[in-house]
Amino acid sequence: MGDLHSGSQPCTGAGLTDAEKATLTSTYGANFVTNPTANTSVFGYFNRIIWPVVYTPGDNEWVDCHKTKQKSSGDPIREQAAVRAQFFQTPGVTLGAKPAKVVSQARAYDKNHPGDAAVVENVYFTHKGVLFATLSVPGSNNTLTWTAPFTNEAARQREAASRTLADLRWISTVFDKAASGSIKAVVIAQQADYWHLPDFAGDSTGQLTRAYAPLVHEIAARTNRLGKPVLLINGDRHYYSVDTPLATPTDVFGKVYNTDAVPLFQRLGLQASANPASWTRVKVDTSKSDNSIFGFENVIFCQDKTQPTTTYDSKSTTDSGVVQISVCSD
Repeated sequence: MGDLHSGSQPCTGAGLTDAEKATLTSTYGANFVTNPTANTSVFGYFNRIIWPVVYTPGDNEWVDCHKTKQKSSGDPIREQAAVRAQFFQTPGVTLGAKPAKVVSQARAYDKNHPGDAAVVENVYFTHKGVLFATLSVPGSNNTLTWTAPFTNEAARQREAASRTLADLRWISTVFDKAASGSIKAVVIAQQADYWHLPDFAGDSTGQLTRAYAPLVHEIAARTNRLGKPVLLINGDRHYYSVDTPLATPTDVFGKVYNTDAVPLFQRLGLQASANPASWTRVKVDTSKSDNSIFGFENVIFCQDKTQPTTTYDSKSTTDSGVVQISVCSD
């Protein structure tokens, strides 16, 4: 779910010319830093994992590279191109030591919109009656305004608009596929958190979430039409949570996007750089046809197996089949 490095670490500096680097050094001094191996090192980690790895980019590795917080380290468009070139070298094939075949929008794009093929990171595959898909939706409101010297409003808006339209068409493709009688549920993975409460607190006009609204509305409408459980897994959450944010149009989540009630839509928010580190196991029981089809297990990951068992409060809801366990005391 993206964010290959933290939001305070530099990007690769992909494609920066010597003149651009000189300008950045003159402007920011030691605060201008790049990390040319930021992508390649994680690529190596992914390919040592014994299972197929499906990755979708986050804001830290391209959208936010212009920020001084990330050392003014890169032009978002060039960083996005570098991510795609590194992690999606063979469209339709996953990462991992034992890669698997998937359906990529780079190949299965709408022929009326050939530009959608650029969004190579959008994929889907089916496994044991469940359709899994990714959407290329990063945080920072799907890409906030870039700062100097990377300011290019026309390019920013053009990229965001074309990718969002491709995402909308990919949602349609995914749900059309899911309408097959053999599919019992849908799982969608993306980096952006559509319901980040701190954003809502200072966003009375809805500007910080406006870019996500078309995507939320399309997922909501297609979920209701499908009539099968849909799970959205998002990163950028910073704490673990399981909820049904579209179930009640009048609550704090429902009022953000004003959709109809979507009772079969559930969201799993991943905890990002939590301490202690953890990962989430999602269990699927296809004998069920409601939200209980999904069960969740938040697992503490300890590199040092000699340390004592750790108690961990996941901040999750307690009514969604969540199980919290620790594996730190071998």
